[in-house]
Amino acid sequence: MIHLSSVMNGVQRSSKWLASIVLLAIVGCGAEPPIERLIGELQDEDVHVRRTAARSLGDMGIEAAPAVLALSKAMEDEDRDVRRLALQAISQVGPQSESYLPVLENSLEDNDLSVRIAAAFAVNRIEPNDVSHQRVLIDAMKLGEGGIIVRVGQLNSPGWAVPTLIDLLDDRRAGIRRITANALEQIGPAAVTAKPALERVATNDPDERAREAAQLALDRMNTSGSPDAADST
Repeated sequence: MIHLSSVMNGVQRSSKWLASIVLLAIVGCGAEPPIERLIGELQDEDVHVRRTAARSLGDMGIEAAPAVLALSKAMEDEDRDVRRLALQAISQVGPQSESYLPVLENSLEDNDLSVRIAAAFAVNRIEPNDVSHQRVLIDAMKLGEGGIIVRVGQLNSPGWAVPTLIDLLDDRRAGIRRITANALEQIGPAAVTAKPALERVATNDPDERAREAAQLALDRMNTSGSPDAADST
């Protein structure tokens, strides 16, 4: 059994930052840290401590619900990583954070792209019917953010992203075309309007992996049945 207080008291005499790292390791081992301590560390003068506290709260998932108010304040931190990690932590809490949607939506205007993206995924997770996040993710996909393309394909009801994904099938980068085809495969029948573009890629794309990915997307649409049109709302 891990005695959190004795471990933390000993380490803290050496370094607050080191203490925060040990705390993060303890969370990973399954021991529950005192949430009050993490809430306090979100306001620590050491940016490393603040980052680690926000990350630890994110690892706690729904158990971090009592920290949502403090996390919402951390979304205004001067450090972009603290803001991003705070948003990700609130996202992990889920629908219990719904009352903080206006604060999350404010972060959609952050001057840092990674923070805006974190805010967009947080809004989607907490209230999927809120469309305010879509433009941020569309802009990120247009920039060729491959990881975002993949994650959008895994969202529930991402029909709104299909027109952008169709455009990305013409991207000059083979990797983006392949990832885009993979995302359309994940979306499945709701992406039926992408079939002509996918057929073109499957037949004519100079990259073999892109052709294969496009064919897999078509195969899924053809075997699953398809609606008359994609849900683009």
